Amino acid sequence: MFYFLLSSFISLLFLSHSTQISEEPKMFCGDVKFLKQCEGNFPIFMECKCAKIMNKPEITWIDVSTWARKTHFQSFTSYSKCLIHATKRLDMDRFYTLCKKSEYRLFPATVAAVAHAANQIPEFRMVISPENGPGIWNFISPVYSIFHDDDKTFSSICSPYDDDIKTLYQIIVSDIDRYKNVKGHIVTDIPQNILPTSCEADLDFTSFHIQPIGEAVYMQLVAPTIIWGKMTDDGGRKSMPLTVSINHAAADGYHISRFFKIVQELFDCEEIFN
Repeated sequence: MFYFLLSSFISLLFLSHSTQISEEPKMFCGDVKFLKQCEGNFPIFMECKCAKIMNKPEITWIDVSTWARKTHFQSFTSYSKCLIHATKRLDMDRFYTLCKKSEYRLFPATVAAVAHAANQIPEFRMVISPENGPGIWNFISPVYSIFHDDDKTFSSICSPYDDDIKTLYQIIVSDIDRYKNVKGHIVTDIPQNILPTSCEADLDFTSFHIQPIGEAVYMQLVAPTIIWGKMTDDGGRKSMPLTVSINHAAADGYHISRFFKIVQELFDCEEIFN
């Protein structure tokens, strides 16, 4: 099912942006600045706490001339084009136990946790426009697949993101129940501000690699792809592999490491859905 991640996302990239992208940079509120230098001059997105309802996708364009990562971006979109693929094994023991005791469903709970973590990292929400250059979506919504055991096919759907992780979980559960018997490759609208994810529940891996093909594809494919595999018992504790694939023009190892850290903290948090 992970072939969907590349094929459907690429098809979306070449659609018109006219209905999705704002002509002018949009802020959550007027008194919040977009970029701030921190953590060794890495830019971060300052999100306004007064506007957590994100129902309209918007992009804030980066002023490349004053961007601390300007030369890195220029390198990785010209003579040093490359993707980063990183896999880390995460401890799932507490998360699995929590879901089992609380009757939370493990798959939608994992999608919600991964999507929540990714949305905390601005670089994971990057988009590149031929007209405007790099920008940051205000949120990205998870795309995931429902497996049909009867014919061994899958259907891919997108659930709208909500910054409240419990609400996001409930949205995902509702969408899964709604579309679980609908057959076809893509059965819901897929917006442009997406987080492609995939669960390979029967595959335990130490590395996972998805490679886009073609110059135009590379320049447009900046959203990360998140894939997790089979949960296993290691020394009496449950764990699973989690892979991030992302364009180096959008993010560095620092950002991927931060993502892994946030996901593990969520998996370890007994109050995650409270």
